[in-house]
Amino acid sequence: MNSLALDGSGKVVMDLCRLIPNDKYDVSVVSLTQEISLSKLPQWPNHIPVFFFDYFFDSNYSLRRYITLFFIRSITLSRGSEIIRCIEELKPDVLHCHLQPRELILALELKKRINVRLLFTDHLKRLECGKYSSLNLYGLAWTYRKIFSHFHIVAVSKSVQEYHIHFSLINKSMIHRLIENKIDTSYFLPGKKSGDSLRVIYVARLEARKGHKVLLKAWSKLGKPKCPVELQLLGDGDEAFIKELKSLVEPGRDQFPVRFVGSIQNVLPYLQAADIAVFPSFQEGLSISFLEKMSCALPVIASDIPELAQLISNMENGLLFRTGDSEDLCSKLELLINDRELREKLGGKARRFVMDHYDISNLKTEYEEVYKGILALP
Repeated sequence: MNSLALDGSGKVVMDLCRLIPNDKYDVSVVSLTQEISLSKLPQWPNHIPVFFFDYFFDSNYSLRRYITLFFIRSITLSRGSEIIRCIEELKPDVLHCHLQPRELILALELKKRINVRLLFTDHLKRLECGKYSSLNLYGLAWTYRKIFSHFHIVAVSKSVQEYHIHFSLINKSMIHRLIENKIDTSYFLPGKKSGDSLRVIYVARLEARKGHKVLLKAWSKLGKPKCPVELQLLGDGDEAFIKELKSLVEPGRDQFPVRFVGSIQNVLPYLQAADIAVFPSFQEGLSISFLEKMSCALPVIASDIPELAQLISNMENGLLFRTGDSEDLCSKLELLINDRELREKLGGKARRFVMDHYDISNLKTEYEEVYKGILALP
């Protein structure tokens, strides 16, 4: 996996490690990012070993770079030689990858060296018409197709599954399943609010596609509140981008402070202390962070991208705003900031929706069926 930081893929890995019975499976985790203290990870199962590496991630995501890395695999393999040796020594029957497509090249090399079945859980719809030129779109699709053809694949949302089908990324001789992300609703419980001030929270990596600029522009437009209102941004990111975001925070608006909290291993106390959640993202799979907010009975204001709109019925269990529209987001923020009764209604229905449809109880069974299916193949 890319990282054990508690982003979406990291949380899926942690939940699977916690749920898969250790008397039936011998599980090890390999993280491509540097060591973190497992004691700081809530609910981490101590019986599962983790091997940490400080892998260099190439930040050039152009079509040319993808094709270069696909055909000249020595670039990727030289960076990941220690990782490959580690997994060779572990000798897994199934190598379950939560990686970017280019890092899957490491798994392809391992398939050459050891008798291992490859499984890839894809967390993101990576190709969209309008986002790339036709040449880049279908060039990337061709590259993904070549890589994905060696993997059994799990899609974490219907939109991810549909993009696999649309771009013919599925090898019909391999297993392809939809297993939607889920969360532990018995852990992500509502908290008690202080009542003397309001906290608005957004938990996401600080990067352009997550919509932080739209949020900060909306925040700068808010009118005078009835009580102090603070915006908390949880997550890490590129230093230059964080500096750019901080430059958007207008000075002299002390009644609307913005707090850059940074990377937090245990977000639960922050969610339970918050009153409103926002999610202005431009691109998602099925966001675990989003489900966690709903499970904590937070009224969520979300961009109306399909992946979030499938979870929110506007004015029923949350609010939707036009993606990228800071004016519309501002009006929705003001609505919730000034209406406690509406906050409580939306938050309560949000939690009930997640409990009914996205509780973690079925996750173990769904993945076990995939593992058994893979191992049963010749």
